[in-house]
Amino acid sequence: MSKEKLFVLGSTGSIGSQALDLIEKSEDFEILVLSAQKASEKLLSQVRKFKPLYVITEEKPSKEWMENLPSGTKHVLGLKNHLKELLKKLNPSKVLNA
Repeated sequence: MSKEKLFVLGSTGSIGSQALDLIEKSEDFEILVLSAQKASEKLLSQVRKFKPLYVITEEKPSKEWMENLPSGTKHVLGLKNHLKELLKKLNPSKVLNA
């Protein structure tokens, strides 16, 4: 069975965090994109754990934050500017707008 490919928008908020807790317990999902307002330690921790292809923030991250991204994860600045393009490119099964 193929994995459900997910975008989790607002991953550091309450709903996003709870969803990721559930997703972590299952092998049925692959996280393609995580997004949050700020380039926080919480988001960086999520990115390290789930290793999405892309992480999107509205706030420009620090150089140190960028240096700590996993090697296969790309940072994109601004959800509104890039969401449509990433949806087309990655074709997720589901988008969770938390």
